[in-house]
Amino acid sequence: MLPDTRLLLAQWDLTAGVRENLERVQREDLFGKTSRARASDIFTVFKRRYLSDQRVLAALVTLVRDDATPSTLDPICFFLAAHADPLIADTVLHVLAPSRICADDVSHVLPACDPTCDSRHVNPA
Repeated sequence: MLPDTRLLLAQWDLTAGVRENLERVQREDLFGKTSRARASDIFTVFKRRYLSDQRVLAALVTLVRDDATPSTLDPICFFLAAHADPLIADTVLHVLAPSRICADDVSHVLPACDPTCDSRHVNPA
């Protein structure tokens, strides 16, 4: 999904509306031979993660157009994905985070989650 996200951001026209951009991307077959259903899935996820704040979208477009490396862009995209998708956030907070730090230490970053911390599961790095 990250390569599709970078591709879509690189082609995003900040002066056009969301609908116009998505229609153009579909018309120009930006994703190659991707099925319409797959393109629709990509658009749905993209809208939920990256289009809620125009300032965030503009910053992402700028980063991609300025050739930001994946090591710069991917964590930002991951944060936005976790913020928009409770399943990703819960996985991070309840599965991944306890192996590194107490989930309570990161709960303020993803306020939609209400993690409980069990210090017996903390794995000191």
